[in-house]
Amino acid sequence: MIRLSPRLLIGTANAFVGIHKDFGDHMEGALDVALVNHWGYWSHFDIRSEHSAWPLGAAITADALARLGASLDIVREQPEDGDVFLQRARASRAFIRAGVVARVCGAGRYSASEPYFDVATIEGDSDEGGMIGGGRTVRVTRRLSPVNGDLFLRWVELDGFR
Repeated sequence: MIRLSPRLLIGTANAFVGIHKDFGDHMEGALDVALVNHWGYWSHFDIRSEHSAWPLGAAITADALARLGASLDIVREQPEDGDVFLQRARASRAFIRAGVVARVCGAGRYSASEPYFDVATIEGDSDEGGMIGGGRTVRVTRRLSPVNGDLFLRWVELDGFR
C-alpha cells in the first residue's frame, strides 16, 4: 500500500491546473470537494492491490468534509503543505470551499489573538481570481484564518504506517 504523502496529493492536483469543469461532470457533490477526493484517491492508488490509501473519500460537500475531519480528529488551525483547506463563509458560517494547500507562504496577525496564514492553494471550480463556480482548477493565493472559521485537515496523520 502507498504511504500517505502530501507531495503526491500536491503533484496530482497541480497536474489538473487549467483543466475545465467538463472533466468533472461525472462527479457527485460540490465540484471542488469532488476534485480534492479525486486527486487524493488517484495520487494514493496502488495498482498492485487495486486499492487507494486516501482516507477522505466519503464527503461530498465542504461541510461534510469538515464534519469528517472533526470525527477523525485531524482538524488543525495552522496549515502545512499538503493539508486540505476548508474556507468558511463569514455570513452563513457554512464551509464554502475546499482545496489543497500547495505551500504555506507566510503568517501574520490581524490582532494579538487573530492569526492569519497566506497559502498558495490548488482548487477546483474556481476562476482565476479564486471565485467559486469558475469551472477551472487554478492556483490561488489565499489569506485564511481560524478566527474566520477556516480550517485545515491534516489527513496525512491517518497514515497507518506512522
